[in-house]
Amino acid sequence: MSYGLPLTIDISERSRMQESARRRRLLDGVWEVDLVEAMAQYISPEQMAAWGRPDLTKNVFRSVVSQLSILYDREPIIDHPDPSAAERMRELCRSAGVWTQGPALQRLVIGQREAFRRVSWEDGRLLVRLVPVDCCEAEAHANTPSEPHTVYEYRRRELDGQELMTRDVLSTEAGGVYRIESADGQRDLTVDFLGQDYSGPAYPYRDETGAPVLPYVLTHARDTGKLFDPYEGRELVEGSLKVAVLWSFWSHIVFDCSHPQRYGVNARPAGLAADPRSDEHATFIATDPASLLLMEAANPDAPVALGQFAAGGDPVQVGIAIRDYSAGLVTDFDLSPSDVQRTHADARSGYALHVVNDGKRQAQLKYQPQFARADVTLLEVIAALHNQYSGQPALPATGYTVTYQGLPLSVDERRTRIEEYKTRSELGIASPVQLLAELEGITEDQARVKLEQIRRDRVQFGVI
Repeated sequence: MSYGLPLTIDISERSRMQESARRRRLLDGVWEVDLVEAMAQYISPEQMAAWGRPDLTKNVFRSVVSQLSILYDREPIIDHPDPSAAERMRELCRSAGVWTQGPALQRLVIGQREAFRRVSWEDGRLLVRLVPVDCCEAEAHANTPSEPHTVYEYRRRELDGQELMTRDVLSTEAGGVYRIESADGQRDLTVDFLGQDYSGPAYPYRDETGAPVLPYVLTHARDTGKLFDPYEGRELVEGSLKVAVLWSFWSHIVFDCSHPQRYGVNARPAGLAADPRSDEHATFIATDPASLLLMEAANPDAPVALGQFAAGGDPVQVGIAIRDYSAGLVTDFDLSPSDVQRTHADARSGYALHVVNDGKRQAQLKYQPQFARADVTLLEVIAALHNQYSGQPALPATGYTVTYQGLPLSVDERRTRIEEYKTRSELGIASPVQLLAELEGITEDQARVKLEQIRRDRVQFGVI
């Protein structure tokens, strides 16, 4: 998927797309150019050459976003008043990989604050693909500012043996619009790629009433009343790049400055050579704490003096300072200080921050309403396309619900919940339904059904 931006007239849209593209590069692990640009803000080109290649092993932004993306770790539960309709929809979603791409969707949504999913029906089957917002522009009505009615998706295609940037234009306005245009919108390439016009009466995505349906579903990280919220959490993005700069400096200290700095007066190292990292006039000599450095007098008639300074830097103290700085960044991004744990005995402590389970659960409670709304809309779009193209019995157009199973409890957490239940039960304020729902990660209605089955089994099999 391309990270290049199309030419766009609106400078604010271009700025939004650039920020979103930067975040996606951080999430995808292709952010070296961004790190080099960040380093250039703090150090000179000469220092950058001395430091060597940037350290790409510590990406706080990606680590935090990945740890928070747990809604789809277990397949969400689709329900409907018609059980057979719910089961058919589950099978459709499984065959299209809707839930297996869920973690990637949530990473995009948390990182970029929004993400699209494009629904289509091709070759007799349902297709659902992720579309990052840095590849899109969109329009919405003033009364529904967070719900797009038109989407412009920029995609690279090949035409007559040449690659060019195009954009898909889909809209529910004007009776339905589906065009493929050049990136600047000046050329209509629909017939070249699709073979015919698909706007107006030929618009291919409609519901059971014949109204146009937008095959793009937008998921928000939070409801802001806007289509896009591209700069939320920028502190973590900027801070993550700065942390990577600091870890690059830490590596430089370890390799080049953690041993004493030797010096000579009227002395020069024997065997100086041209520095391949610099211009042809610079010289250097390879040194190491265990190497023997030979010196020769620069002026044979003057005395030679040798000595050493203390080590140029303390890797341990610098590392602790960087980790403390990283922990402070995380608390500005959907987390509180108590949600972040860093144990020095943990082998990961020098490289990543660990979000505790309670912190993840609290974050998911914030995300669930927006994701559930988008997932229900997705199911409705899937139903509309299925009814239009599958040739099978129609699915209900509405009435679907989506429930997320949540993060499973650890053994210690289960033990704690059970002990709390016993204490509350003695006071008569405990509900076995709530306990089972929490222990199993299911809804309370499902827990009631399960408890009823357990009661019948105990009666049938004589278990007291």
